Amino acid sequence: MDIITSNLQKCKQCRKSLSMEAFINENTRQFKTCQFNSELLTLEEMSKQLFVKILEIDTNEYLENHLTGIDFNCNISIDMMDDDPKKLSKMIIDLISESDGYYYIYKDSYTSKKASDILTFRYKCSQCKSLAKRPRKNESIEKQRDRIPIERFNCNGLIKIKLKMGTNIASVNLQHSIIHKRLNDLV
Repeated sequence: MDIITSNLQKCKQCRKSLSMEAFINENTRQFKTCQFNSELLTLEEMSKQLFVKILEIDTNEYLENHLTGIDFNCNISIDMMDDDPKKLSKMIIDLISESDGYYYIYKDSYTSKKASDILTFRYKCSQCKSLAKRPRKNESIEKQRDRIPIERFNCNGLIKIKLKMGTNIASVNLQHSIIHKRLNDLV
């Protein structure tokens, strides 16, 4: 049993345990991510792959959708795009929202301590329970509006976009622990 596990390595990108051959390129150089994650996609290809993945989950009658999550990782070529990192991340988020039907809210961003040309942007699902605020009433009755709050879920929906400006590559990591009703479905 130790022989089998010693020949496996866990990919840093997709988190799958694969054989060591999946981490070695043609120059026999070993990487921390498997070769399946090394292919670069265009924004349109990423959008299509995500849409297909969600469609498979939504239409699979054997899966309980509320217990099934989305774990989507890909690398995108950001050549010939805007040099403004904030605009780039917003463009990627808009495409993801269009593909999966969820809305995402900007959470934070930071620059890598190891390399100044790597920026990471994080967005949360707008229906995540962690974003819920306590309702506050105005003292004046005329100013009170009783809005129906949106339905919240413990989905832990998070998108991490890592922009590597030096190599013109964006790594997208989308995680949603459950597939819940979308805002469009609730209206």
